[in-house]
Amino acid sequence: MSMQMMFLLLVLTLVHPFHLNMIMPLPRIARPQVLFPPMPSDMPKILLGNVNKNGVTSSLISNLAIAALERRLGDDASVDCNVQAEPHDLLRGRVGPVVVKGTEWRSPLGMSCRAIEAKVGNCMLDLVNIVQKQKLILNTPARGNALVTFNSRDFGNFLTHPLLQPPKYNFDGKMHNLKFLKEKVIIDAKSSSVTFYTRFLNSNYRCVLARSTTTDEAIIRVTPSDNNNEIATEEIRNISSQMSTILTKYFNSLIIDLEGTFVSYRDMAVNADGDVMLELNILVKKFPSRKLNF
Repeated sequence: MSMQMMFLLLVLTLVHPFHLNMIMPLPRIARPQVLFPPMPSDMPKILLGNVNKNGVTSSLISNLAIAALERRLGDDASVDCNVQAEPHDLLRGRVGPVVVKGTEWRSPLGMSCRAIEAKVGNCMLDLVNIVQKQKLILNTPARGNALVTFNSRDFGNFLTHPLLQPPKYNFDGKMHNLKFLKEKVIIDAKSSSVTFYTRFLNSNYRCVLARSTTTDEAIIRVTPSDNNNEIATEEIRNISSQMSTILTKYFNSLIIDLEGTFVSYRDMAVNADGDVMLELNILVKKFPSRKLNF
């Protein structure tokens, strides 16, 4: 290169300095975004990502609970579930209280009620199963109570439901099965009592269920309705007295197991409409399977 050419390049560089933007940019190559499946530790973040004022996660849990109940109930049943939860509690899978309400419930095996309201306190749920399997699984047991309203037909269905096994009675050295009858149930608002019938040795016995005047326990008084066995009157009185003791103890200690959800008697009352309301204790160790009929 001649000296004149080198001098000319030096002058141009000093007058017009070199910049990176003088280089023509290369075209960008679009790269596809790689998506990886969420890790279990990310599940709470996913659940809380779109939480609004009412809680999207709470709505998800409510919908799963409603769907599980509607699969078991009749077409006329109404079901509502309200789940309360704070965002910082949801990060740990904690929700509560949870309130389930409904009317006109009827299960496949005939358990029915006019209305129900059940409430449990804090629940610890498995968030991974909620997102991945759309399934509610408890990590720790939950406790609560329920108020169930029965009319006379509902109470007869309750007494004769397969999950309700009547007690046995030891008479004359032999164990005999008592049998609750579905028919002739009478709910009396004036006396706040429920009358039903139990069959024993081909005879019917009138049973009157009422709340104790001193405690919240139930008391059942049994009297003979008919005598088809030619049993002596004094013996009938003894049978009635012993059956009163057996049925009172049975009803107050009654626990119904729904495959991990346990329901037990707590209190009772009769309203002005002639319906009996049973207050029940609830212990949920696990939710009943979808295959359970009750």
